[in-house]
Amino acid sequence: PSGQIQLRNGLLINFDIIPSQAPIFSQKLYKFSLDITNNTNKTIFVGQISAQPYNINRSHLVYEFISSTKYFIINPDNGIIEYITNKYNNQTIEQYQIIVRDLIYQQNTTINITIHIYKLELISFTSHIYY
Repeated sequence: PSGQIQLRNGLLINFDIIPSQAPIFSQKLYKFSLDITNNTNKTIFVGQISAQPYNINRSHLVYEFISSTKYFIINPDNGIIEYITNKYNNQTIEQYQIIVRDLIYQQNTTINITIHIYKLELISFTSHIYY
């Protein structure tokens, strides 16, 4: 739709309302769990994010981390997130923002992801012995 607004000073403003053509993620937030026990020198599948383009037949979506990360990579074409295990990571929770860009319609959307990292060596059990 389009229209025209007249301001108090008599100035006319013409406008067009353009519907959003930004990609839409299938979830509002993504949470993943990652077990890094006994996994060295290879990449580990973490999960996949997915967005729906405005025009499925014409759009081309590209995924990327907003800020750089040394432990994770994302496939720009399909949103698959992987962990790079040859790097040392002592965190238990990682949080990132990912942007998906529609290269045809020049629109983008961001999403937050949380990755809970588990490593058997980091888990300790406490026992109490009473006599």
